[in-house]
Amino acid sequence: MAFSKNNMLTKTYRGKVGNQFVLKSYSGKSVISKIPVFTKPWSEKQNEHRLKFRLACNKAKALAARPEIRELYSERIREDQTIYNLVLRDVMKGVFA
Repeated sequence: MAFSKNNMLTKTYRGKVGNQFVLKSYSGKSVISKIPVFTKPWSEKQNEHRLKFRLACNKAKALAARPEIRELYSERIREDQTIYNLVLRDVMKGVFA
């Protein structure tokens, strides 16, 4: 996996390029990686976890949009995090039950 900062070519691109590689962005860094290959179907336990994660993401997105939550979490945020990341972590831990 390759990382790049402020590269004019990869900064604005996202997604799959042919069948060769994928362009992504994490915390402002461009990342080039090979295309993931999923050969087996997901197990029942994986499907349950994916559903739980999807619901947690939806709840975290709604919570992170609220001004009082943003103010509360803005004090605890690190440089490489977003408020959404912190809220999602707490939703997954059951803080916002």
